[in-house]
Amino acid sequence: MKSIANAEKWLQLLKAQALPAGVHAQLDALRVGEACDCGCNSFVVSVSPTPGIPPLLERGLVCELAFKSNKTEEINVLIFSDPAGYLDRIDVTLGGYGGLMPDGIEVTGLIGIWPAG
Repeated sequence: MKSIANAEKWLQLLKAQALPAGVHAQLDALRVGEACDCGCNSFVVSVSPTPGIPPLLERGLVCELAFKSNKTEEINVLIFSDPAGYLDRIDVTLGGYGGLMPDGIEVTGLIGIWPAG
């Protein structure tokens, strides 16, 4: 399924970034769930609370990343956690207003990470 393949592509990109403390451990342990069918590349994830994978201190929006793309708009990635501090959703959109991701989109560089890891 294309949406799951898209999720895996975005996860690999995220794992290569300097993310806030604890996020990498959860990225390594998560399972990809349902992908959005609106045309963005957002997807639901789940992380089972287990020893060695502590909850994040941030609840809700954990961090935001912005990437340059081969289009005029930037790619925005928002990482969210559930109330218990475990990742539950990753939103991936084109532009600052939740735009749809066109075919052939490519990341050409990192603009920034907020908060930085």
